[in-house]
Amino acid sequence: MSKNLDVAMAYYQALQAKDLEAIGSCFRDDIHFIGPLANLTGRDSVLEGVKKLFPFFKNFNMRTQFESEDQVMVVYDLECSDPIGNIRVGALLTFKQNLISVVELFFDARAFER
Repeated sequence: MSKNLDVAMAYYQALQAKDLEAIGSCFRDDIHFIGPLANLTGRDSVLEGVKKLFPFFKNFNMRTQFESEDQVMVVYDLECSDPIGNIRVGALLTFKQNLISVVELFFDARAFER
């Protein structure tokens, strides 16, 4: 595995463990998060957003991951508490100096309307 892929997997392990310090160690200070429910910039802002999601998700089931140059693509099933249920997610992570600089999430946000 490359360093970027190692960092990506460490990030998802930290998310699974709900370990904000470990999550933050994978991010650049100027990280940009782009998703269907939020657009955030800066480590503190992104970590606050992640923290707000902790009560909703229970488990990640990694389906695949692959990389190309400075990006890692991850596809996973996100198991959330009811009434949300399971969500299929694609995440494109962009790296600078082996830290995550951009997280782009792709999923159907209608599940959060429940």
